[in-house]
Amino acid sequence: MIGSDIPAVREEMQRHMEELRTLLMGQRDLVEKVAAEVRPLREKGATAEEIQEAAKKFAPQAEALAGQVVDALAKHHENMAKIFKDNRAEVVKQMAESIVKRMALRDAQRPAPGGEGGQRPNRPRPGGERGQGAPENL
Repeated sequence: MIGSDIPAVREEMQRHMEELRTLLMGQRDLVEKVAAEVRPLREKGATAEEIQEAAKKFAPQAEALAGQVVDALAKHHENMAKIFKDNRAEVVKQMAESIVKRMALRDAQRPAPGGEGGQRPNRPRPGGERGQGAPENL
C-alpha cells in the first residue's frame, strides 16, 4: 500500500481495523441469527442467490451497524487524507514508483484485451450477457 512505511499511516490503519473489529464484535447476536437462518439452506445445497435472498430480511437490523461502519470509514478517509497531505512528497514519490512499476509489468503479465485485433473476447459474464450491467451482488 502506498505510504505503508509512514508511521502515521500504519497507526491509522491499525486504529481503523480495531474500530471495525469492535463494531463487528458487538453484533454477535445478529451473526448468530443470520447463521441459523441460512445454515439449513446451505445443508440442502441452496444456491448463493437463495442464501442471499433469505439473509436479506436481516438488513433492517444491520442498518445501525452499517451507519456506524460508514461513519468509521469516513473518519478513516479523513485521517488518511490528512496524513497524505502532511507527507505529500513521500506519498507522491511512492505513487510515482508504483505507477511506473504497474506500467512496466502490465504488458509482461498479460496481453492487451482482445489480443492482436483489439477486439475483446466475447466471454460470458457473471450476471448475464455483456452489456447487461453488474450482477446484484457486486
